[in-house]
Amino acid sequence: MVRYLMAALVASALSATSVARITPFPKTFHTQMVQANGTSLYVRIGEKGPAVVLLDGFGDTGDMWGPLAADLVKDHTVITREHYAKLYARPRAMHDAFEQFGAFGQDAIDNKAFLATGGKLKMPTLALGAQKSFGLGMAEDLRFVASDVTGGIVPDSGHWIMEENPQSTVRLVTEFLRK
Repeated sequence: MVRYLMAALVASALSATSVARITPFPKTFHTQMVQANGTSLYVRIGEKGPAVVLLDGFGDTGDMWGPLAADLVKDHTVITREHYAKLYARPRAMHDAFEQFGAFGQDAIDNKAFLATGGKLKMPTLALGAQKSFGLGMAEDLRFVASDVTGGIVPDSGHWIMEENPQSTVRLVTEFLRK
């Protein structure tokens, strides 16, 4: 019994050190509902200067952007998407979330139509990959749809760059935005 208790305590200690810390957003941020394209989005906004929209990936929330948002809000309007916790508790929530991958075929059709009518995105675009995942592949992919792409690699990171190396991610993004 004692051996199992010790194993559980060691496992808890080890897993606790690997859990990412959430950096709180500055108190100047507020949340609100925004109507866009026939839907309602719950967003967190900090306002001062040109807008920057920070989108999280699958399984993440806007909380991941805390360190970057705290820096950018000094001279940008920062907008992050937020999630209601009840979204994840709904029946079939995971099944429904994975449906996005089934839409890739339609996405390809829509993207080709967009490029045919509007051409490539003209605004400066930053594409960051992780040293151990994607690398400069993110920039290579974005060059199919954008004409002014700056690529970068976040060192010492795998897939979740804001969790694995937030300092380098913040530096790369802020350098790009403040050029």
